[in-house]
Amino acid sequence: MRTFSIVLLLIIAIEHLFIAFLEMTATPQKQAKAFGVDEEFLKQADARISMANQGIYNAMLAVIIILGQWIFTGINTVYANLLFSSFVCVVGFFGGLTVNKKIYFVQMLPGLVALIISCLGLYM
Repeated sequence: MRTFSIVLLLIIAIEHLFIAFLEMTATPQKQAKAFGVDEEFLKQADARISMANQGIYNAMLAVIIILGQWIFTGINTVYANLLFSSFVCVVGFFGGLTVNKKIYFVQMLPGLVALIISCLGLYM
């Protein structure tokens, strides 16, 4: 169960790196299509800065998930994975609430599955 939790979180981390890449480097056209946001809005300088800022946060979340798998050992890995998957759930929930409902399924649902599996890892 712990191995499955780790693999799932690493997949989530890769997803967050991809999201960060889109937020930080993609054209407004690609961002509008990917995130369901108005392209004209994304062409504004302040919106570009805001997207890049969100990208940094997503990248850091991915990095901490990845590093956490090597930094922590034993039961501490399970606790760290509970924390990391909780972060993903909160970020996904807020994104779905404020930006696009699709984020509930793309970001929050995998985090919730990882959270549940990590919880099971405490008992197995």
